[in-house]
Amino acid sequence: RQIKCAYKPRLLLSIIEYQMIADCENGLVDMILTKSLSRFARNTVDSLTTIRKLKVLGIGIYFEKENTFTLDSKGDVFHRCLIQSDYLNTA
Repeated sequence: RQIKCAYKPRLLLSIIEYQMIADCENGLVDMILTKSLSRFARNTVDSLTTIRKLKVLGIGIYFEKENTFTLDSKGDVFHRCLIQSDYLNTA
């Protein structure tokens, strides 16, 4: 099943995100494709939390603009950069 998300009102986006995570946990999703990190989540904390949760489930996220897949070594570096960026923004 494919869900296309362009700009959506915040409440609808939250519902779609919740459903996507539920589908992942139920084994209905193998991989997530998204245009860019900025379209994936509202902020760095949400991004990191979701990426970690999905990584544990074995579900990769491909960010087209960044040309990064979270389950490969390049995605690992990308993930570390996100963590460092979030740390620097909160310090």
